[in-house]
Amino acid sequence: MDVILGVGNEDIVKIAYEKGFAQKWVDENVKAYNDTIIFSMIAVGHDISPEDKLAEALLPAMQALQDALPSDELQPIPVVTPLTLNWLENSHPPSAGEFRRKYLPNIKSIVQFMELQLGQAILCDLYPYYAMVNDPAYAKIPIEYALLSSSQVIVQDGNIGYTNLLDGLIDAFISALEKIGQVSFRIYVGATGWPIASGSGAKLESFENAETYTRNVVSRMQTAAISPKSRTPSFTYLYNLYLQNQATGIERDFGLFYPNNGAVFPNIQYNMTPIGH
Repeated sequence: MDVILGVGNEDIVKIAYEKGFAQKWVDENVKAYNDTIIFSMIAVGHDISPEDKLAEALLPAMQALQDALPSDELQPIPVVTPLTLNWLENSHPPSAGEFRRKYLPNIKSIVQFMELQLGQAILCDLYPYYAMVNDPAYAKIPIEYALLSSSQVIVQDGNIGYTNLLDGLIDAFISALEKIGQVSFRIYVGATGWPIASGSGAKLESFENAETYTRNVVSRMQTAAISPKSRTPSFTYLYNLYLQNQATGIERDFGLFYPNNGAVFPNIQYNMTPIGH
């Protein structure tokens, strides 16, 4: 089994600043399972914005975990943190992608650390659903663009045409990286998905939309499709493996399987070969 191992937000400060806690965390969560699980990377934090107090602890936490990991591994486990659209001033059109200027010193340090871990790549959690719901820039964009359902160019950005929003979000981060002097970067999508309708009543949320988006993301992975500004294919992880009925709000609406292991989308086959690092 190949997984991204997540570090909960509640542990970040202790890992960053409490002596010995990073080693304890690695012993309990990595070494204890090293024989049965392949950890593709360790992702520190979930849905953290650059203005959050936790953002200042991300880099020290990543450094502490890197120091605590076994040094004799043939393939060291990269330690990263997933960036979200909250780290950008703009994401539409993709060429306007730019990191939030107020937090650039911390952002640059985090990007440079991830570059050393992944080799000219960063990890991002990218949800076209949230972009459509939360960002007024997408108010007039058709839903087909977000669902990856269109084969026609919907957004023309200079000489580049975009058929889907996931490509647009990937390239928005590539544009932001270029603006801080980081070129030829890959974007690894650590999490993406679409919520099903299970009672939260969120805008654009429906089983049909979730199934369509999931099917199209899987197809994109199987064909090794890349965004217009990407150099090579990279991996994409779907969120979440299981629907979590104990989660709050819309978080409980993401998942590929029910708690009883039944498939949420039985007509979608996930037997694709992972692509990327």
